Formats: sequence, structure tokens, C-alpha cells
Amino acid sequence: MLSSKETVLAVLTSPVEMRTADIAKEVGLSNESTRKIRTGKSYVNLFPEIERLTTEQMVRTCEKCSFFQRKSKRTTWCDLGYPEAVSRRFARGCGAYTLRTQP
Repeated sequence: MLSSKETVLAVLTSPVEMRTADIAKEVGLSNESTRKIRTGKSYVNLFPEIERLTTEQMVRTCEKCSFFQRKSKRTTWCDLGYPEAVSRRFARGCGAYTLRTQP
């Protein structure tokens, strides 16, 4: 069992693209507690040098993925061939989501 400090560190150092539910399961916390740690609503004073995520960064959409391409407003595609998600969320079945880094 991880100590609270180790648990917070594990949550904060988990990959950005990793789902909150998966992190929560891995460290033994609720989804809500994990989300609050990731966004800086809980344990703000622990590891202040580690940047917290914004809520926008945590919402996975195809448009934020590095494999997503846009030629025009109506012409978009995934370089890996996954169909885009309905309602502009995340494509089901995609295991290759990688958050696009802003240069």
C-alpha cells in the first residue's frame, strides 16, 4: 500500500494521456479524488514543483491527439485510421491517444 505522499506523487507523475479512472484504480483512490489531485484541487502543497493539469487537458478528444489531422473545417482524419468519435469526443477503441504538444 502506498503512503499518501507516494500516492499523490504517482497520480501527478502519471502520463497526461492516461485516463483518470485507470490511475485511480492503479493507486487505489476514487476517480473524484484522483481528478482533484490531478487538477490541483487537493494536495496543492505537496510537490508544488509538479505542474497540475487543467480540466481542458484532461478531456480526451480526437482533436487534441497528435495523430489527428485537419485539412479544413469539414475534412479531418486520424493518421492511424480510427474513425472520429461521435459528438467530438474520443474515438472508441483507440489505444494510441497521444496528447498533442504545443510548440
